[in-house]
Amino acid sequence: MDNFFKSICFLLVIFLSFLSCKNDAVSEKKHHTKPSPAIPELLKNDAITSEHLIKLSANLDSFSVIIESIADGIDEIGIKDIKKPSVIEKVQLMSLMLPYIPPAMALIKDLQKLDTISERIKDTLPEEKRNAFLAFENTYKLRFDSLNMRFKQYLSNDSTTVK
Repeated sequence: MDNFFKSICFLLVIFLSFLSCKNDAVSEKKHHTKPSPAIPELLKNDAITSEHLIKLSANLDSFSVIIESIADGIDEIGIKDIKKPSVIEKVQLMSLMLPYIPPAMALIKDLQKLDTISERIKDTLPEEKRNAFLAFENTYKLRFDSLNMRFKQYLSNDSTTVK
């Protein structure tokens, strides 16, 4: 339950940080950057704080690089590590945030990549672990669907937000 409230706070902190820096992000020149080899380590690190993710996501190019690294570098991250709740939680939190950031609408292709992540994980798991992963994934899906709904309600009550 404590993690649930931390997740809600995390979403709100990221949302507010994006509101404060969206003008800077829009004016920045967009360019494709190779995924950083540090991203998989960042995702695996259980001690990572929301501040680290906020710093990375303040620049939409960096945010896009994280998404690309997750979508294209699952083997690099490693199946053993990507199954960990902390990694999947970070992936899902980032994927939930993208649709609410107006400049990030250009990154919709990255959201489509994210849709394939769990399929790619399931395809690589041995048969005996697949059902356990599906049960785990369904639990998280319910949790994040609920968070997503609350976040949309929060946005609809904020008249300064571009929808």
